[in-house]
Amino acid sequence: MRSWWWRACRALAPVDLRARVFDPAAHDLDVRRARRLDEHSGALAEGLANAAWALGVLTAAIQSRLLRRALPAGAASDPRGDAIVVRLTRDARLALRRIWREPAFAVFAIGTLAFGIGANVAVFSLVNAYLVAPLPLPGADRLVRVCGRTASSPCDVLSYPTYADLRDGSPGLDLAAHVATMVMVGPDDTAESRGVELVTGNYFRALRVTPLLGRLLDARDDVTELAHPVVVLGEAYWRGREGGRPDIIGQTIRLNSAPYEVVGVVPAAFHGTQSGSRPDLWAPLMMQQQLRPRNLKLAARGWGFLHAIGRIDDHASLAQVQAALDRTSADLARRFPSKGDAKTYVAAPATSLEEDDRASLMPAASLTMAVSGLLLIVTCANLAGLMQARAVARRREVAIRQSLGAGRGRVLAEWLTECLAIALAGGAAGLAFARLVALGVAQLPSAVFSRAGQIDAPLDWRVLGFALATSLVAAALVGLPTARWATSVGVSDVLKDEAVSTSGGRRGLRVRRATVLVQVAAAAVLLVGSGLLLASLRNLRTFDPGFRPDHLAGASVDLKRAQLSGPAAGAFTRAALDRVRSLPGIISADVVSNVPLTNNRDRIGFRIPGYVAPDGSAIASIEMNVVGATYFSTMGIGFVDGRTWKADERAAVVNETLAKRFFPSGGAVGASIEVVGAGQAAITGIVRDSAYFNVGEVPLPFVFLPAELAMPTGYTLIARTSVPPEQTLAGITDAIHATDARVRPFDAGTFEGWREAELAPQRLLAWATSAFGAIALGLTAIGLFGVVSTSVALRTREIGIRMALGARPDRVVAGVLRESAALVVAGAAVGLAVAFASAGLLRQWLFGVSRFDAMTYLLVVVVLGVMTLMAAVLPARRAARIDPIRALRN
Repeated sequence: MRSWWWRACRALAPVDLRARVFDPAAHDLDVRRARRLDEHSGALAEGLANAAWALGVLTAAIQSRLLRRALPAGAASDPRGDAIVVRLTRDARLALRRIWREPAFAVFAIGTLAFGIGANVAVFSLVNAYLVAPLPLPGADRLVRVCGRTASSPCDVLSYPTYADLRDGSPGLDLAAHVATMVMVGPDDTAESRGVELVTGNYFRALRVTPLLGRLLDARDDVTELAHPVVVLGEAYWRGREGGRPDIIGQTIRLNSAPYEVVGVVPAAFHGTQSGSRPDLWAPLMMQQQLRPRNLKLAARGWGFLHAIGRIDDHASLAQVQAALDRTSADLARRFPSKGDAKTYVAAPATSLEEDDRASLMPAASLTMAVSGLLLIVTCANLAGLMQARAVARRREVAIRQSLGAGRGRVLAEWLTECLAIALAGGAAGLAFARLVALGVAQLPSAVFSRAGQIDAPLDWRVLGFALATSLVAAALVGLPTARWATSVGVSDVLKDEAVSTSGGRRGLRVRRATVLVQVAAAAVLLVGSGLLLASLRNLRTFDPGFRPDHLAGASVDLKRAQLSGPAAGAFTRAALDRVRSLPGIISADVVSNVPLTNNRDRIGFRIPGYVAPDGSAIASIEMNVVGATYFSTMGIGFVDGRTWKADERAAVVNETLAKRFFPSGGAVGASIEVVGAGQAAITGIVRDSAYFNVGEVPLPFVFLPAELAMPTGYTLIARTSVPPEQTLAGITDAIHATDARVRPFDAGTFEGWREAELAPQRLLAWATSAFGAIALGLTAIGLFGVVSTSVALRTREIGIRMALGARPDRVVAGVLRESAALVVAGAAVGLAVAFASAGLLRQWLFGVSRFDAMTYLLVVVVLGVMTLMAAVLPARRAARIDPIRALRN
């Protein structure tokens, strides 16, 4: 008996205790062997030691509290001064050794957590980059954005006079203005389109940007309109286009065919303050009539186009700045009363996105964070089930250690340290996985983040802190539910569990079954969400927008950059259309100022006989588009009544909604409407309603005006093709450029491509939810397989007895499947109920599908049923093949 007990204690005792107490000679051999291993794997040993030290530091607070509880009553502290540090290091080394000795378990556990933690870190890194983190500039905590706020707009742009009033009325704020645009850079024959930011003279001063070469724009470039033709180059443009020549200062380059003197170069680290644009050059705002021509002067107070950013002085506070802005807002409201919403001007800490873009992206970001959080719960529940199985397997070791005097606090500290080590390793792997995800997202089309521009989500201290916090949460979710099984096992409990034959120790399955219930519930929520989003995306793609979206190709032009306007613009457009229409594969072509469903829009005032606005005005503000006469046939928009206009006819075409609203008794065709500022126009036709800005929108009154009379300086030439539209893009762009070498088309593409770009955020959200749901479903299947397999293994003797008494194999299989189905049904019921209650959060992303869509819920039930069958059929077949004789003998 003593020999058996001695061998058992030696086999089950920790390595350090085994070597030093039970076999000193073996301890000496282990020391020599360790020295040899150190010689061959010094780097690994050093890494493990560092990891052990880090684990010790992180668990110091927990360990100290547990040790105080484990001390005898009345003891104030551990007699050994450094006992806590010693035990911390010992626990960390023991945890790492256990993980290292079980590579299969370590790979699975760390990989599982890498998915859950990595998904959360990847999402947070994007949210942090655009919605949380300040701009990467010196003293960024003092930078604020200033914009106008109304009931309908969280952040409206400013006119230059309004900007000047706000700047002069805020003594504690150095307020600058800027606007991004595109210009043609270089000689006319080789000019290329580049991004330029027009800024006020104090822009670089407020941002504390220093030049790489020369000087930056300052007050001397901010005096008189059209009197400061100077430009600052970005370092990337200077090195790429100009070859990085040091004598660039003082040289002349052409912007929109006009000469500009280069006065400085900006370091590559600075790329503007709007993540939606990364300018290559900076020019004075005073040159806007030449670089961003709109036939309007800066003094036009009603023309809002500027973004404002400023730095709060060191002696001022945000509250003081906001008080000054409030006073200026009240003064502007008194001097220039508005008939619309009252506007106030507010300052907010500057991030990469404007306030209106942040407000529009926040719901999607919140939903994605919630979805990734559900995936973290699934991964932690899956790993908790596995850790509980490890706790059961080690119950003899724990019982013997407790019988030898180890307190429950010591065992609990070791168990939590092991869980923490796994979680931190999973967090490190998740951090790498998150970085790969961010780099992969960066390769998506730019339209996916059309408001955010180029993807750049650096691993700053916020992301690292979030990864650490998520890892600690994962450690708690994994370790705490299984702590009881890891620490509260006694010798009598072990003997009783081993004496049980028919019950199979099923009491140990409760935790694992609970973890599977959590996984099934979370997976059901994710699957319902992804199903609803995918159904909505399908409806968006198949919805009839009121015109034929297939076989449409086009390219955009900006005649302002080529200095074409008035009759010259009209002559160029007619010649370009003739060239494009003569291309093989082109059925028809015409121009449109705003392509439908691309989120570009224009409104204009109309006077309609008999109409009076709610504010007493006779002017109605109506959505409009400038198009060519054959635009309707090109797009496949049918006429309800009347016709399109003829050449040189001052006319307009309206849609059904406008005709019904403003001419309820009929007679719209032939009536006249007055375009404010442009005179009378006769209505020649009524076209059917179509989607203009968003699929499924409420029909809006709409007016189409002839491009033949007032050719826009910026438009898209769109063509219907008889061949795949991609094959005609090169011919269309070549034909436009051949008409006038100064005009270089851009954004050439197909309508389906443009539409897919607009749907990219919705598609990305649906794909992310589907990917998270698929991962959760796979982990749930693994967890269910483990639970069923463990249940069958523990019930081997019971099943053997039942089969010996005459139970058929099919009844055994049915019993195992029934147990699995009961587990999944309970979890699915909870998950579907949660999904049903929270489906309203998806309302704004759903089109043509109810958030309570019965087909989606039914499909999720079917998927979970198939998952149950696949996960349980193998253990069930194994149970049916149990040999009763062998089971009873064992």
